[in-house]
Amino acid sequence: MENLLADMKTVWIVLFILSNSGYYICMALQSEHGGTNQHDLMYAKDPGEAWWAPTTARPTWPRSPSWKPHLGLLAWEHVVAPRWNHRIQNYTNKLKHEEVEQVVETSLKVWSDVTPLNFVRKHSGDADIMITFASKEHGDFFPFDGPRGILGHAYGPEEEAIGGDVHLDEDEFWTTGYVKKGYDLFSVVAHEFGHSLGLGHSKDPNALMYPKYKFFESKGFQLSHDDLTAIQSLYALKYWIMNTLTMEISMHSIYDLGFFITVTHIDAAVYIKRRKKTFFFVGDEFWSFDEVLKMMEPGYPKKMQDGFPGINGTVNAAFEWAGFMYIFVDSDVYAYHYEEKKILFSIKANAWFRC
Repeated sequence: MENLLADMKTVWIVLFILSNSGYYICMALQSEHGGTNQHDLMYAKDPGEAWWAPTTARPTWPRSPSWKPHLGLLAWEHVVAPRWNHRIQNYTNKLKHEEVEQVVETSLKVWSDVTPLNFVRKHSGDADIMITFASKEHGDFFPFDGPRGILGHAYGPEEEAIGGDVHLDEDEFWTTGYVKKGYDLFSVVAHEFGHSLGLGHSKDPNALMYPKYKFFESKGFQLSHDDLTAIQSLYALKYWIMNTLTMEISMHSIYDLGFFITVTHIDAAVYIKRRKKTFFFVGDEFWSFDEVLKMMEPGYPKKMQDGFPGINGTVNAAFEWAGFMYIFVDSDVYAYHYEEKKILFSIKANAWFRC
C-alpha cells in the first residue's frame, strides 16, 4: 500500500512539473500513428483563401468517437474541467470595445454550451486565455504578416507560459458580420478558442476548426459534427444520463433527485463505482444519492467534516480513480481514501494534466 501511494504521488509530482499554471484535468490523445504534428504556416493573398496560422507542435486531436483517451501510464475514465478565466489584454481600433467583448463572450459560449467548461472574465492580471491584438513581430517567434494572410494564432493548453493564449493580427480589417473585404471577428476567435482548448485543425471544410477562413453567422451558430465530437472527446458532454442504451437529451430539475428547495446550485459531484453512490458537494455540506434505488439517502445533507474530515473549503471538482477520490479545493487537490476517511496526500492544483 505504501509503495502504491508513493508511486501515485510520484506520478502526480511529475505531471505537475510537466504542466504550467491552470486548473484543469484533461486527457492526452494521440494519433493512430502515435506521433505529433508540426503544422506549417500557410499564406494566401485573397481574403477568401486566407488561412489561420497554426499553433506550435501538439498532439493530433481526435476527430471521431473511435479515438481512445490515455495519459501516459494512466488510463483516465473521466475528465474534470473546472472553470477557465480569460482576459482581453487590449483592443483592436477597428471595433468598439463592447463589440469585441460581445464577440469574445459569444465565441466562448460556442464551446461552453456543449461541454462542462465554464469561462469567467478577468479584468486584470494573468489569465488562462489572454486575448491580444498585435502587429508583425509580437514576442512569440510567430510574427504576423500584415493585412490578409495570417489572421491569428493560438496556443494549446500544453504550451509553457502562453498556453491558451490567442493572438490576432491588428493589421486585419476586423468586422462583426460579413463584409466583403473584411474578416468577421467571431469566425476567427471562435476557431482560435478551439485551439486554446486543445483542438487541432479539422479536415471537414464545414467545420469551425477547418484551417481555411470561412464566415460563420454568430447568431444561432452550431458546431459541426466533427467539431462537436472532437471537443466532447476532450471534455465530455455538457450533461449526460444513460438509460439502458439510450441517452436522455436533457437534465431534470435537481429537486427531482431529492434536494431541498433551498439548494440553488451544486459545487461538484463524484460517482463512487464500488458503492454505487454519487456524492454531491454543496458549500460545507454533502449529499449521497443511491444510484441503485434512485433516491437520496436519508440523513443528508451532512457536514463535510462528518464525511470528509480534513477537507476544508468549497469543493470545486472531484473524481474517482484507482479506488481513491481526488478532491479539488481552491488551489489544492487531495487524494482521499473514503473508506478510511483520511487524506493520503495533497498537491497544488495549479496544474492541468499535460494534454
